[in-house]
Amino acid sequence: ELAEPQPVTTPGQATGGGYVLGAGGERIDFGFHAKSASGRVQGHCNLLDHSTGVHVRCLNVSTYAQTTTHASFTGIADVDGVVTTYRIEVDDLADPGRGADTFTLRTGVGYSVAGPLAGGNGQVHR
Repeated sequence: ELAEPQPVTTPGQATGGGYVLGAGGERIDFGFHAKSASGRVQGHCNLLDHSTGVHVRCLNVSTYAQTTTHASFTGIADVDGVVTTYRIEVDDLADPGRGADTFTLRTGVGYSVAGPLAGGNGQVHR
């Protein structure tokens, strides 16, 4: 049996907040901060889906990787009381980020959201 490849952690930092729109046009609000420096990875996130009531709260950040305009981080999250894994991807393509930056969240319990920011900003700090 082959082992899963371990994610590579790189130095960097990503911060952001705002909202994307769900399939029915409803707001999905989010905020996050993730940082990797001196071998230490830390961060948090919160997301509230107004149409379903789903609340995602990141409990930690275990891996962090970034390129010039993209950041990806993973860890453990609480999704409405269920502890599971998560992965967040952020693209910082404009300042401010509305309409250009993207936010994606996927969880191990099947909840996911992805799209361009309808409001707010995602920052991949260089």
